Amino acid sequence: MNQKTTEAGKLPDAREGMVTIKVHDLSGAALDWAVAKCEGEKYEASISYDGIGNEYPATRYSTDPAQAWPIIEREGISIRKIVTPPFSVFATRHYDAAKGDEIVRPKGYKHDMVRRPNPPHKYEGWWLAKMPIGTGSNDSWSTENFLSPTSLVAAMRCCVESKLGKEIEVPANLMNDVAMTLSHLCSSQSK
Repeated sequence: MNQKTTEAGKLPDAREGMVTIKVHDLSGAALDWAVAKCEGEKYEASISYDGIGNEYPATRYSTDPAQAWPIIEREGISIRKIVTPPFSVFATRHYDAAKGDEIVRPKGYKHDMVRRPNPPHKYEGWWLAKMPIGTGSNDSWSTENFLSPTSLVAAMRCCVESKLGKEIEVPANLMNDVAMTLSHLCSSQSK
């Protein structure tokens, strides 16, 4: 089996069977496939039916909260939106008018303080997911940050890496979504 590591914006040849990709780059059908693998389930690209009238939903962990939240809760994945506070407060010795500082006396403070506007974060409005490490009183958080414009994608990447590692093999025919997402992200970050 010939393998290739994907790079941003490069679509692997679908005839090669499986490709190796970093979990941080997974999205769409490839991410859903990887989560199904973690869950020991079969990936279903569309709704399926058995012979007696039962309907089984398509595998959509990265977009369907009903499929993703049970995993997020079971694994204890922490998710938060990246939001920069509008300003920071410093001691007056740090005053710098060039940075837009103003002198204020916040409620409850005995002394004047400097209020400085904060620039927006590089990933403002994106979602950050982290996996807990340990149990009991020694709980801590993984040093790996999983970022995505959506909370479910960030959380599902976190889940996949915790179970399958930093790079995994996925079917090449599921990679179209990943290549389009990677090229979009690369172009939006270069602006």
